[in-house]
Amino acid sequence: PAAPRNDVLAAVANWRGHDGRRPAARCLSAAEVRRLAEVAGVEIGAHSVQHLVLPSQEPARRRDEIVECRRTLETLLERLVTSFAYPFG
Repeated sequence: PAAPRNDVLAAVANWRGHDGRRPAARCLSAAEVRRLAEVAGVEIGAHSVQHLVLPSQEPARRRDEIVECRRTLETLLERLVTSFAYPFG
């Protein structure tokens, strides 16, 4: 589940003094996503909220992860999001 995983990751990051992510691996800001969506040929699709390994989740959790991500993007972009890209390839 996401909550215990996030707690462990936060504890490790605190212990190390940083989160260990490369600057290029950070999440995009809302403004960056909006700008990216304006670039010709770039399609913005949903995948999941917490980047969980979806097959190991209960069906309701999988659905919630996917639907919440799509709704968040649709609100941000003010348009329908119809693509889905499975996290982790």
